[in-house]
Amino acid sequence: AMRGLVESAWYRQTFGIRWKLQTDQRVKTWFNNTAGGHRISLSANAMVTGDKGDILVGDNLNDAKKVRSGVERRSVNDWVDQAFSNRTADEKTSPIVIDGERFHREDAIGHQLAKGGFVELMLDEEFDPARRGRTPIWEDPRQIYGELRRPRRFGQKEIDERKKSLGPSGY
Repeated sequence: AMRGLVESAWYRQTFGIRWKLQTDQRVKTWFNNTAGGHRISLSANAMVTGDKGDILVGDNLNDAKKVRSGVERRSVNDWVDQAFSNRTADEKTSPIVIDGERFHREDAIGHQLAKGGFVELMLDEEFDPARRGRTPIWEDPRQIYGELRRPRRFGQKEIDERKKSLGPSGY
């Protein structure tokens, strides 16, 4: 999907992309471009030694089924602290972004927030002005209580079904 996105006409036109993906390195987890850039995709706890990135993005590092285990949480948190977080190409300017659903107060996101130095952006599926997501550079534009974040993809019917099947804490 990522490769399809960066090769799409929309992406190339929107962002003024002049490079192409190289044909000699096109596996799903790693591809290079003709401008010298690359993208690597790995799972939490994967070996990252030797790899560096201008931007590090950790997406859903905790498994929803395993996050209740203290051993599993510590394993992911140790990996973020000891391996992932020191893979930045430039210690002064390379950002680290960790996103995902929150499953436990000590998950990877909670662990980083407790350490400090991270900005949290929380976007509830159903808007609550008292919990408006904000960062120094962006604010959730929704205004109406209960307004859905992505109604074309996840509407009220789907939300009601998830609440019923997952229960309040699972939802």
